[in-house]
Amino acid sequence: MLIKFLLRSAISDYEADRLEDAARKLVEITESDDPPPDAFEYLYLIEKHDRKNLSEAQRWAARYVDRVRSLADSGNREWRRKLAYMRQYGDRIKIDESKSLEEFQRLAEEGDAESQYHLSTLYAKGKCGLAANNDMYIMWLELAVSNGFPDAQYDLANIILSQNKLRGDDCARARNLLHQSAKAGFKMSEEALARLEEKRHTHIDRHNRSDKDP
Repeated sequence: MLIKFLLRSAISDYEADRLEDAARKLVEITESDDPPPDAFEYLYLIEKHDRKNLSEAQRWAARYVDRVRSLADSGNREWRRKLAYMRQYGDRIKIDESKSLEEFQRLAEEGDAESQYHLSTLYAKGKCGLAANNDMYIMWLELAVSNGFPDAQYDLANIILSQNKLRGDDCARARNLLHQSAKAGFKMSEEALARLEEKRHTHIDRHNRSDKDP
C-alpha cells in the first residue's frame, strides 16, 4: 500500500515537473522487494528528458524490461499482455510478432477481454502475420464485447449502425453497447451517443413540422 502511495506521489511530482523529487521517490520504490515496473519506466523518462545521461536512461529502460519479463513469467496477466505489446511494436525490445501473437492468442483464449479485442483488430487489418479474416475479426470482437471491453462495444455499435437496413432491435442493441461503453468512461462512445441523440431530436422536429404543414 505504501509503495502504491509513493508511486502516485512520484508520478504527481513528475507531471508537475518536479523531477528531482520524483526521481528520489522512484529510486526508493525500485529498492523495495516487489517494485512496480512503472517506477523504472518513469526513471527512464526522467533521465531521457535530461539528455545529459542517456546511458543511465538506457540502464533504467533495461531494468524496466527485466521487471516486465519477470512479472510476465510469473503469470501476471496484465504484464503478459504488456510484454506482448512490447514485442509487437518493438518497445525497448526487439520486434517479435510471432511471440507477440502467440501470447495474445493465449490470453484471449483465457478470456482476457483486451487481448480478445486486440486479436480482433489484428484479424481485421491482417497484422502480425495473420491474413485478414472478417469472420475471425467478428468472433473475437463479439467475445470482447461479451466480456465488457469498452473499445469493442464501441466498434460493434458502429458496425451495427453502418448497416444499410437497420431494424429496431439493431438500433436498440447499438445504443445499449454505446451506453455500456460510455458508462465505463470511453469518451468516443459518449460522443457517439450525443450525435445519435441530436439526430433523434432532428428527426422528431422534422416529423412535428410535417404534421403541422397544411
